[in-house]
Amino acid sequence: MAEACYGALKSGWGPRRITELTAMTADVTVLPVDAETIEQVAQLRNACRKAGHALHQPVHNADLWISGAALRWDIPLVAHDAVFVGCPGLVLRTEVLA
Repeated sequence: MAEACYGALKSGWGPRRITELTAMTADVTVLPVDAETIEQVAQLRNACRKAGHALHQPVHNADLWISGAALRWDIPLVAHDAVFVGCPGLVLRTEVLA
């Protein structure tokens, strides 16, 4: 949710589009960050470091948490950001693979 809100702010969305985003995400369940999620993120960062995958780099910290949460909760990640391609263990659903 933070990434979606940041993207809207960064892009300079106006009140109408912000309202649409709020309505579209009103029923979204935000998953809790628990001890298992923290452990999964740490394990994933280490796996990415060993594999030479970009998600281990500090600049991708938010993306690391997103993918770590998807792995922790055993759900596919729907994203169109190429940084997720090849992430160890991640099931990625996307229309754009670069």
